Amino acid sequence: MYAFDERWGPEANRWDTYFCFRIGNGVHDTHMNYGNVGRFVKDDGVWQDGVVLFHFSGEIQWMAILLAFQS
Repeated sequence: MYAFDERWGPEANRWDTYFCFRIGNGVHDTHMNYGNVGRFVKDDGVWQDGVVLFHFSGEIQWMAILLAFQS
């Protein structure tokens, strides 16, 4: 599995309050990043869309998940 989009972290000395692990590096906004309205307009990022890719090496196959929000 591969996830692409905006990088965040590391956040030293911070712990996730729900899963109780130390926060490190990660990605977020793994969805289409344009066409936002209202308070989310600042998040528009043309050419910065996120995607989650799955590689099934035994079948020589790829699958992609592309998400967008209706606004």
